[in-house]
Amino acid sequence: FAPNYHTKPNAFATPSLRPARSPVLGLSMVKISTNDFRTGTTIEMEGNVYKVLEFLHVKPGKGAAFVRTKLKNLTGGGNLEKTFKAGEMVEQAQLDKMEVQFNYMDGDNFVFMDMVTFETEEVPADTIADSKFWMKEGTDVSILKYGDRILD
Repeated sequence: FAPNYHTKPNAFATPSLRPARSPVLGLSMVKISTNDFRTGTTIEMEGNVYKVLEFLHVKPGKGAAFVRTKLKNLTGGGNLEKTFKAGEMVEQAQLDKMEVQFNYMDGDNFVFMDMVTFETEEVPADTIADSKFWMKEGTDVSILKYGDRILD
């Protein structure tokens, strides 16, 4: 029995999987299928971060299945209704939730302190929107961050 040195590489070998990079912020992105959408899932499309508010998986009797969604734009505001092909891959946005405390106002910016690292961060008043009316010094709040941007 002689070894076969002319074998082809294994077609079923696991390729090296590396997360894709976001063209906007350079963050690692994980792709998910539209079949895996759930209420609250965050995705990135066209440089914006969206949160799935509603989804409906439709299997018509004729033609391919699709997923009809209602999305909230977390970066720019507003809602969007979009239909995806079933099984289409989209980039999932990885958001960080931070527990912070409102310290004081600095001009038009709100200054928050991270309760874990005790670092302060300035947030523009337009990002906070209507919450600025009830916020008092010492109030504990949760903020959502996407990379360096504060979304909510």
